[in-house]
Amino acid sequence: MSLDVPKIDNARWLPEKLEKLKQELARGSSGQPPHVSNMSNSVLGEAIPGCSNWKQTRFALQFNCGGYDVDLLPTYDWSISPGGYKELYSLCMTQESHYQWYSRGAAKLQVDFVSHQQNEVKDVIKIVKHWVKTVADWPRIQDKPSSYFITLLVIKAAENYEQTRRSQSYDLTAVLREFGSLVRQSRLRISWDKYYNPRNYPLFPSSERIVLDPANPVNNVAESGIGSWIKFQENVQQFLRSLGILH
Repeated sequence: MSLDVPKIDNARWLPEKLEKLKQELARGSSGQPPHVSNMSNSVLGEAIPGCSNWKQTRFALQFNCGGYDVDLLPTYDWSISPGGYKELYSLCMTQESHYQWYSRGAAKLQVDFVSHQQNEVKDVIKIVKHWVKTVADWPRIQDKPSSYFITLLVIKAAENYEQTRRSQSYDLTAVLREFGSLVRQSRLRISWDKYYNPRNYPLFPSSERIVLDPANPVNNVAESGIGSWIKFQENVQQFLRSLGILH
């Protein structure tokens, strides 16, 4: 995140910025000194070796470095902007058809929200993400749920579990059971009020399922983070049966 990039017109400047970052990082990864610009200097620091599998999307630069998948999303730093995130939310709402170009500006809040979850919840997230990535069958790549979507569903399942928790020991199986219950629902309404009041953003009135991004009220992750709910439901049922949670 940087104040050196424009607030608006992301579709105009972002593709070129991503291409330049890709070239600089690739040079640094190959052992050559990167031609560092003002913005990428805050990202790169020094050359990072061993990166590969470069892919540029509309919104991000994706690559693998040291065995880790990395998504690099250049965006204006709204956390220190005078208008703050409220200005970002207003921009997303007025540019609704292009909101995805701007919603990445809330990434810092997304990271903050997840990082403050207790370790046991993070363990369940890792289990489900591993299943999504390496075990479950997704015939179409667009049917594979996003990592963030899975994370939010598990967090909500853990919150539901805490409301009825009876034991001092943490029951991972119970959280996964709650996770399956959320997935089976034909009408779903999930939101949080840590960074904004959802009542102030009454969006998505016709959506059957809403998992509102806790960092951005314009982003319904139940739509942006998954292609097929039917395939997702089928796979989750198989997953829970394999663990003996469903019979």
